[in-house]
Amino acid sequence: MNATTKTTPLTVGLIGGDINRIHPGRESDGEITLFDGTGVGLQDLAVATAAAKLATANGSAIKIDSW
Repeated sequence: MNATTKTTPLTVGLIGGDINRIHPGRESDGEITLFDGTGVGLQDLAVATAAAKLATANGSAIKIDSW
């Protein structure tokens, strides 16, 4: 950082706040939005497992051979 760099306060919120317009989100092109998706992969795995179990149970699952 140099002497001409302007810093602005950090605002932290949940991504749902931006989506639901509870939080204003970016207010200018000079601002950035940083999303931390930590833990989302585990949620994806849980949903995929539930979907695979449901598809298997109702007979709509398709087996894909691994390569």
